[in-house]
Amino acid sequence: MRIAILGIRGLPLEDLSFGGFEAFISGLAPRLAGAGHDVTVYCRRDLYRQRPKVHNGVRLRYIWSIEHKVIGTPLHMSLCSVDALFRGFDGIVVLNSGNGLQAVVLRVASRARVALNMDGVEWDRGKWGWLGREYFKFASRWGARFVHMPIVDSRAIGDVYTRLFGIRTTFIPYAVDLYDRPNADKILPLGLRSREYGLIVGRLIPENCVDVLMEGFQRVLPDKPLVVVGGANYESGFHRRLRALAGPNVRLLGHVHDQDLLWQLFAHSRIYLHGHSVGGTNPALLQALAAGCCIAANDVVFNREVMADAGSYFRPEAVSVAAAVAQLWDLASGEADALRARARGRVATGGYSWEQVVAAYEAALRWDDETPS
Repeated sequence: MRIAILGIRGLPLEDLSFGGFEAFISGLAPRLAGAGHDVTVYCRRDLYRQRPKVHNGVRLRYIWSIEHKVIGTPLHMSLCSVDALFRGFDGIVVLNSGNGLQAVVLRVASRARVALNMDGVEWDRGKWGWLGREYFKFASRWGARFVHMPIVDSRAIGDVYTRLFGIRTTFIPYAVDLYDRPNADKILPLGLRSREYGLIVGRLIPENCVDVLMEGFQRVLPDKPLVVVGGANYESGFHRRLRALAGPNVRLLGHVHDQDLLWQLFAHSRIYLHGHSVGGTNPALLQALAAGCCIAANDVVFNREVMADAGSYFRPEAVSVAAAVAQLWDLASGEADALRARARGRVATGGYSWEQVVAAYEAALRWDDETPS
């Protein structure tokens, strides 16, 4: 099949600040290409200084964009959709339910089979005003209704679409490989020692509760390093609040381009705090499981679906975070090892293997297949 993937910032990840979709596609696209498909990923041209034509067997197509919080994504997605109409693709994967209206255009105007990955409940994100939230709800509803295959990465997200819109979706989760390399050579230059720091990974947006995590950690462990990995595409009062909250032992690393360093940060952390509240299956949480982290996560249905009993949970309040931090940090070594093993086991038994996910996307894009289970 000739497959196009639209709706992300692009590949390779090393050149830009990325989110969950980019992390997922960086794994999915090369594996689809390795399975014999001709795969094209659309990229936001102005984010890249270097513009290679191929990355890990995947064709890269750069389309003009404006990097703006409100109009950047819909404008770029619209231009990508117009371009894709004339490329003769057999299957098109659109990421983000906010791109639902463009997905409908592709469904109607092209001969391709169109799949729309819905992601989380975008209209609940605090960064959008009333008009933005209504737009996302409208685009999500109509996109899911009219594409060939609406996909959710979380069963809980599928329940939301059924309850609100009466739409049946197909569950295909994200995937991750277990991390088995014990090296610590890249964290040592940062002044970090294995099992002596806490870690937060995620975009610096209010829905990820980074401020609450920072406050809770520093309440009980002000003298211990807390590493915060993540960036954002725009400056806001929230980012200024984070900088103000950061005590002398908080390391705000921004976006980490080096994937080996990121994996080492996960694998050698003493505890990992996951504050995401409105997404589905989050790749950072999968990475934490795959690296065998001791995890405390925001107690929402999406995180419980992914982690189950492989970690502990907190309410999005500093006092609750502080209690979870204290409990995990003080685990005896045997208890911590058992929890880390349970985290890795969750990846192995929870359906998050790449083999299963690639096969499900192949089925979703084939005209002669029924909906994958």
